[in-house]
Amino acid sequence: EAIRGCFINCEGCSIPFKNGAMLRFRKVEEVIKDIKSMPFKEFYLTDDTVFLAGKRVRKYMEELMEATSEIDDIKIFAASTMMQPYDDEYLKIMAKGKVESVYTVFGYDRRSTELFTPGGSRENWDHCVDLAKRINDTGMHFFASFGVGFDYMDKSQFDLILEYSRDAGLDLAEFYIDRKSTRLNSSHRIR
Repeated sequence: EAIRGCFINCEGCSIPFKNGAMLRFRKVEEVIKDIKSMPFKEFYLTDDTVFLAGKRVRKYMEELMEATSEIDDIKIFAASTMMQPYDDEYLKIMAKGKVESVYTVFGYDRRSTELFTPGGSRENWDHCVDLAKRINDTGMHFFASFGVGFDYMDKSQFDLILEYSRDAGLDLAEFYIDRKSTRLNSSHRIR
């Protein structure tokens, strides 16, 4: 972990509840020391906030990615949401910093919620498709984690997920079920 907390407060997300709304940044030197002290060459930045928009996050991640770019033979797997910056320069910085894969969770943030809500805006759809393509174009890999069964969704969610995956050129995805959904109560168990 490099960053704790999140101010966005997406519905259903546990980060503000667990870690608070205020962002707290580990010293870059401490993160690099941890990476260098381990015998591994692949690392997972578990913070969903490393791709958040904002000057403080960007400045911190630019410093961290500059430092990781100087470590030989490492690969970084980073977590994110569709709230990440729509900024080619920032994506290039992440790729240069050895981020190989961007694990992007759908279902909680405002953009992905609208994406799979029937009647969502075409502008948001195009934005989300283009973002996945931009990530792949930098040499990083866009890895989608699609939430299904949220109360705001209906049966069309599955077709929308497939259409989005095709439009964005995705080749890797996982799926999770929203366990709090009132639609998936005990009489509607998925086997």
